[in-house]
Amino acid sequence: MRSPYSGIHQIHQMPIFVEGALTYGKFKHLVAQQHYQQNFLATSIESGYRYQK
Repeated sequence: MRSPYSGIHQIHQMPIFVEGALTYGKFKHLVAQQHYQQNFLATSIESGYRYQK
């Protein structure tokens, strides 16, 4: 007797690639966000110095 879950199991074996891509996407987004925040901070500090002078 076939388990009704065998089809789902087959589907679940493949998306390791999809999951990896999603994780990579999240990771890239986090890195980009951090990079943006650092740039923003640097720009704010720079403009702060310019404003004080």
